[in-house]
Amino acid sequence: GNNISKIASIMESEGRKLSRATVRKWVYRWKMNQGLQDKHHTGRKGKITIDIATFIEEKLKEDDERASTELNRFIARNFLVEISASTIRRYNTKKLEWVSVRTRFGPMISEQNKVKRHEFAKMCIETKDTFDNVVWTDESSVQLTRHTQTMRVKVRKERVLKPKAKHAVKVHVWAGISKRGATRICVFDQIMDGPLYIRILEEFLLPFLDEAFPDEP
Repeated sequence: GNNISKIASIMESEGRKLSRATVRKWVYRWKMNQGLQDKHHTGRKGKITIDIATFIEEKLKEDDERASTELNRFIARNFLVEISASTIRRYNTKKLEWVSVRTRFGPMISEQNKVKRHEFAKMCIETKDTFDNVVWTDESSVQLTRHTQTMRVKVRKERVLKPKAKHAVKVHVWAGISKRGATRICVFDQIMDGPLYIRILEEFLLPFLDEAFPDEP
């Protein structure tokens, strides 16, 4: 049969990540003819019933930023039972497999633009477009003063407050890329308007086109 590492790898490929120690324990139980079922426990019955667990699952699907304290109030109001936020948090992690991670953000795309992007992608696939004569340009803003979302503090030491400007200093960056290279980077601190955009194209895009695409009309 398979060894411990191979069994753990197979289980992970099926979405069940187990340590080798856990796999070794279950293999030992199986060899000792104890079966693979959980042992019967005679401890105190948990407060979170199947109905409450289903309720929690639905609430988290509605809003994945919902806090355990808020779930505590929902459960008390709907099931007339008091379950601590720590118990709910532990149940969410161990039983429902909801874990807390740092929020990641992405641009919002309207339904109309989703359709347009999908149609454009289909057209590129159908025409086998290789984008040999395309320059992709974009503009982004960079905030010069920021701190990470977490920090370390010494135990029993006063926490140091990080300064935060009400209107942080920002610069804007414009650049373009293509299969034949990249444009020079334009850094500016003005508001992007029509005249400024035209000046950027004249000073940064047109010289790049003349150099990288001399054979294009």
